[in-house]
Amino acid sequence: MAKRFIGILLLGHLCRRQFEHANLEAMDESAEWRMKYDTELAKNRDLQDELLKVKTSLSDSTKRFEELQKDNEMLKRQTESMKLECNCTVPLNINQE
Repeated sequence: MAKRFIGILLLGHLCRRQFEHANLEAMDESAEWRMKYDTELAKNRDLQDELLKVKTSLSDSTKRFEELQKDNEMLKRQTESMKLECNCTVPLNINQE
């Protein structure tokens, strides 16, 4: 009976050590995955910030382009109006690109 009791104690001790070892491995793996997650999250935030900057820049550029198009149309109309009002005999050689 004593041998059986010692065997049970040894088995219990062995099971506890195996459990502790498995638990430590699981904690290490969990920490490793958490570190990977945190790294990817930081990358994602950086990319989101960069994307927002690009979108803002594109929006600003689009607005500026539209303003320049309007200015160009206005200047074309002014040029045409001036051509019509001009009574000079010298031909106007204004090339538009």
